[in-house]
Amino acid sequence: MQRSVHGYTGTHGFPVKNQKIHGRRSRKSGGVWLWKLVGAVVTLAMICGVVGTFLVGLQIRNGLDELVRQQQNGAVIKKVNTELYTEKKSITSKEHIEALAAVRLGLYAPSAGSGSRGMQVARP
Repeated sequence: MQRSVHGYTGTHGFPVKNQKIHGRRSRKSGGVWLWKLVGAVVTLAMICGVVGTFLVGLQIRNGLDELVRQQQNGAVIKKVNTELYTEKKSITSKEHIEALAAVRLGLYAPSAGSGSRGMQVARP
């Protein structure tokens, strides 16, 4: 009997390399590992998607809240602006100015028959 360097002889007497004798690799072991990997990737992608959707939803909600706040501020400003415009109009009216001039400065509008165009000073 011939002995090979590695301890095995082929069927025809030629030496062959020492092979691992484990049998065929099970197809299930490779497939299970692949499916575990796919499952982990899908789970990670799903978690990232849910977190991303949550964050985008928060940003949209904050933006809408800010928009409502700005609209409310705009309505308040518009109301105050209208009130100030009305007050300015009443203060700058001719009647108001004549009444104020009469009370504070003693100036009165000329009578219709006097021919003077300006204000007249009331003399005590």
